[in-house]
Amino acid sequence: MVSFDFTGEVPNTAGTVVFSALAATPPPNIAFLDATASTGFVGRDALGIGAGPGLGDNGDSDAIDANSAFVNLAFDPGELIGGEATLLSVVFDDVEAQGGGDQVDIFVDNLQIATNLDLASLPAASGGGVLYTFAANTTGLEVRFQATDGNDDFFIRGFEADVLLLPLPGAGLMLAASLAGLAGLGIAGRRRKGSGQPGSAAA
Repeated sequence: MVSFDFTGEVPNTAGTVVFSALAATPPPNIAFLDATASTGFVGRDALGIGAGPGLGDNGDSDAIDANSAFVNLAFDPGELIGGEATLLSVVFDDVEAQGGGDQVDIFVDNLQIATNLDLASLPAASGGGVLYTFAANTTGLEVRFQATDGNDDFFIRGFEADVLLLPLPGAGLMLAASLAGLAGLGIAGRRRKGSGQPGSAAA
């Protein structure tokens, strides 16, 4: 299992943000996750990530808080044995109380699996926020969290999945050790084929 922690009071980032986490199987190895936003800027906040309006200050405006605004998370199939991940859970934060109107649509590989999900109805997560657990055996490479209307206002705080990573080459083992301290933190990029952008998500 890999756990990604998206919290951190850092500037918003244009384009793709790459997060890393130590993978339990097979160790030592690093799992990477690409985050993009519908606005073109990944909002960065102490409560998590959202769809930022641009570069600049953090705050609620960096949350997923506009009609059809979304954040897309994507694994690279070339890094996974079997080419897919088993999705386990996601933590949302800055959620209004029951009836407050914070709702989300969830898509896995462009297939909608949750519609108008009321975030206030979810159980509390141990580290803060609320916890959504995917149905058993939900697999995919991309997951999108999309606001249903302009009244929504929430962050994605954390994400967990089961992945089997392709073994790193010998030099990569040293890299894995050096990156161990970066687990859960955003990094500028990683070496892999292609441009480093995840597959395009439906608007």
